[in-house]
Amino acid sequence: MPDPVLSDYWQYNFPPFFTIQPNLETRKAQLEAWSSLILNHCKNNRIFKIDLKKALTEPPFQNASISRGLTLDGLITIFENMKEKGVADWSDKNKSSVFIYWNTPEAWANLIYHWVYNVGYINNVCTLYEIVSGDETVKEPFHGLDYEVLKKSLQVLEKQGKATIISLDDNGGVKFLG
Repeated sequence: MPDPVLSDYWQYNFPPFFTIQPNLETRKAQLEAWSSLILNHCKNNRIFKIDLKKALTEPPFQNASISRGLTLDGLITIFENMKEKGVADWSDKNKSSVFIYWNTPEAWANLIYHWVYNVGYINNVCTLYEIVSGDETVKEPFHGLDYEVLKKSLQVLEKQGKATIISLDDNGGVKFLG
């Protein structure tokens, strides 16, 4: 089934969109369009992390209908630009995968803390599993959140003095503070 987000971008069916443009003004507009497309695609499909090698072979980075796709260098250029804007971050030094922040860790932290406050979990301990996979969070926007993004979000709360991250076996946990 085609991604409905892709049909919102006329550029997606324009072959030059898949080649990083040399003209700086054109490139700036192209990178903005790619950033918007990627963020919307990831939000729509609840994608938190992208493996670059895998991405080269699938939409939105590959458009089979026009036989075009980004190169690895093109992907890196786009993600570097997104990183500069704070909406992406490399997951490793080799730049083999990237976190996509259609919600920043700070935004996830606010959503999580709002939920904690509303359900009365202040001064209680929750496992990471309970936060992203528990029955109580099924209707919350952070349900299903990638564990690494969750940890970054909890680190934000820890820096704000609203949480203490603790280690509980392999799962890990957090105590929320008032």
